Amino acid sequence: RLDDGAGAETDSSACPPDLSLVPWMPQGHPGPDLLLGRARHGEPSRPFVFLRGSMESQLVAYLLQDYSVSEVVRADPEELCPDAVYRGHKARCFHAVSQNRQEEVMMAGFEHDGLHPPAGTRMVAFATAMRKANAASVCELSRVLRVDPDRIFGCITAQHMIDPPRPQSDVPGEVLGWHVDSCASAVHLSLSLSGKRWLCLRSGPDSGSDALVESSLLLQRGDVYLSSPTFFAHAVRKQENADAVAVQLRIAQPLVEKSAGKFVGADEPDSWQLDEMAQRVADILRSATWRLPSMAQVLAAEHELR
Repeated sequence: RLDDGAGAETDSSACPPDLSLVPWMPQGHPGPDLLLGRARHGEPSRPFVFLRGSMESQLVAYLLQDYSVSEVVRADPEELCPDAVYRGHKARCFHAVSQNRQEEVMMAGFEHDGLHPPAGTRMVAFATAMRKANAASVCELSRVLRVDPDRIFGCITAQHMIDPPRPQSDVPGEVLGWHVDSCASAVHLSLSLSGKRWLCLRSGPDSGSDALVESSLLLQRGDVYLSSPTFFAHAVRKQENADAVAVQLRIAQPLVEKSAGKFVGADEPDSWQLDEMAQRVADILRSATWRLPSMAQVLAAEHELR
């Protein structure tokens, strides 16, 4: 079930049975399929679009067996970043830049900025098939964001959410507290592979309102969303006493060299540039027909990669 944050719940099976991604809106939202978010109170509001859909069940099972996903599931929390021990957020970052699939790629990442290894072949095939299924829109986004099309959905973060060994949060099941993502999530595809987790987000109806509606979306096996969490505050919670596995596909954001051998993320855009970026990305997300790749399309992409 999916709680829309407005006192009503909707069954996640209400998503269409095909592979289309369709707009989601909080109950009672007065406007068109465009939301407004902000990092925190008093900061500028920026538009974003939130699309939802469902993967084929056999594709979910296929991706769960990907090397980069199973590696994170098997990893000891003590081997990963402190988030794993204190919040139960086991995560590692890989790349799915298909033209460099056998090499490490320099990009901004979850644990560190720098060289990242390739994801498993199945995840690279999925990212490749997703770009191919939405080729015209991906090319348009690449022009707006000034990155190679192959870098859209090119950063893979595999997540295994567990009960933390040494919990620090007072919020039951909280994996990630309220935050906004980096610019790598201006285009962000989220895949739920197992378990239950909740995406909590705050959105407003118009730029003149300080009121934000808090919504809580239940995400279960096969659920997918495409959005821009760079532009809205959100938090992630999971079911207590149960694990969840998810994969986040972001932009493989290039790095720039500041001095010999030292790389940092590209300069963050200023407020005006973020305003323009948010509007242009939202226009592309809502004007195009976005589709998830089928199992057959992912297998075809895997065959081409081998």
